[in-house]
Amino acid sequence: MSRNVKTVVALTAGALALSLMGVAPAVSAEQPAHSQPAAQAAAWGNNGHVVSRISLNIRSKPTTHSPVVGSLRSGSYIKLRCKVNGQNINGNRIWYELSHKLGWVPARYVKNLRHIHWCAH
Repeated sequence: MSRNVKTVVALTAGALALSLMGVAPAVSAEQPAHSQPAAQAAAWGNNGHVVSRISLNIRSKPTTHSPVVGSLRSGSYIKLRCKVNGQNINGNRIWYELSHKLGWVPARYVKNLRHIHWCAH
């Protein structure tokens, strides 16, 4: 039997033995301070979740050609006022107007947790 196969067999047997004894890896139940379960966030009035890998720029208008007026941390839960069609960002033309700050964010990087109405203006 090759050395690699012996290693895999030994690791598998060890994992099986530990699981039979009721030993499992430790998992933290705490969420980071800026992260909260989606249901709780929605209950608090937040209806959007920033899903970009890095911070997300807030723009003065629904286009990347407008000035950056702020940013949101990845994983943040936010309040969205309404949506419009704007500049296409990776196949998505929808932009959300923020409720808590003046500005716009592309829907490509924000998951809506509830239905978002179209803007009236």
